[in-house]
Amino acid sequence: MKVVFFAPYIYDKNHPEFCRTASGFGYMVNDILNGVSHFQDIYLVTHQFTGGYKENYTVCKHTKWDVIKNMHISDFIKGIWHMLFTPAPWRLRLRYLYYYLDSGSIRKCIEKIKPDLVHIHGLTYQTKPILEICDKCHIKYLLTLHGLNGLEKSVILPLKEKKYEYEELKKLEEENVKVTVVSSGIKRRICEHYKLSGKNIQVILNGTEFQPKTIKEKTGKSEKKKIVCIGTIGICKNQLQLIRAVSFLPEKLKTEIEIDIIGKQSDEIDIKNEIKVRKLDKIVKWKGFIPRELLVDIWSDACLNVVMSKSEGFGLSIIEGYAFGVPTLAFSDIDAVLDLYDPDAMMLIPERTDEEVAAYLIKALEKNWDSEYIRTFSTRYSMKKISEQYNEIYMGYM
Repeated sequence: MKVVFFAPYIYDKNHPEFCRTASGFGYMVNDILNGVSHFQDIYLVTHQFTGGYKENYTVCKHTKWDVIKNMHISDFIKGIWHMLFTPAPWRLRLRYLYYYLDSGSIRKCIEKIKPDLVHIHGLTYQTKPILEICDKCHIKYLLTLHGLNGLEKSVILPLKEKKYEYEELKKLEEENVKVTVVSSGIKRRICEHYKLSGKNIQVILNGTEFQPKTIKEKTGKSEKKKIVCIGTIGICKNQLQLIRAVSFLPEKLKTEIEIDIIGKQSDEIDIKNEIKVRKLDKIVKWKGFIPRELLVDIWSDACLNVVMSKSEGFGLSIIEGYAFGVPTLAFSDIDAVLDLYDPDAMMLIPERTDEEVAAYLIKALEKNWDSEYIRTFSTRYSMKKISEQYNEIYMGYM
């Protein structure tokens, strides 16, 4: 069975063209690609430029010349319309134009492969032209949502693009097109807030390649209790609240902990300056982006993972921490809780105040966690299981 994956981007450390955008989404799509390639003939198409290559799956060649030579006048007109009439900053308007100018090269690639199914990741204006291609060419497709944009105030997108999420989900339900989401919380909110039945929506959780048998054993306890907070720096991931909460911790505890914030800097906030201004340099360390394969030592020394996200479709760092026997402290209202919560692996913060975060940091550090239990609990999130679930859906299209 031939399956074409479309994702705006992926993250793959082995290929420079796919190292520009590091995020949980990029890692996860690549993990799914590798997982399902054990079952099916998989091809990847993205908006990123690449010379193409074949490993576990085939990455389709996509160059600037491919975009130019396959450009259609109808795509150009649609792109100009979106650029001129979508209320958005000009940097986004230019991207909307590019997405449509790129449609011809993507259409050509799909027509050449003749797939049995197109698996589309994401529901924004980046993927809008791809859905339109599939509809126009009568190609079967599956949509996977790794989070929700339309319902999140912390997600910075033009209102029109946010509304597109609802409009398209409604259309997909009416046409009974299969949609998968990465958590039960996402499905619940689609049904509650968008007033949809969810009859075409299936939950397939994310997974991790980190499994207990591959985990490096701890070589010894560090002098301080290590707390980690992993995710792209920004308003949505909400690392600033963790920094503010440190002010409410007892002075003695401040001398006993180190908080490692790991994630690529963004234009939204200056986290380095925030730490400096609050004079927390000895307690809070911003370590920038660290590739997942190099996080093993950090996870091995950690005693607690903290997720401060204002919204979290799944929370990849949670299950990666579980694989190392590391518990998580998170807010009780994030989507990920329904599928990832276990009282012996996660502690929930009921209110979003700085004082409450500090209080629960103390509770989580005082609790006697069973690392071996947490490691065992993590096995339910293996990539093998997740890949098999996607493959079952694929086989339903045969």
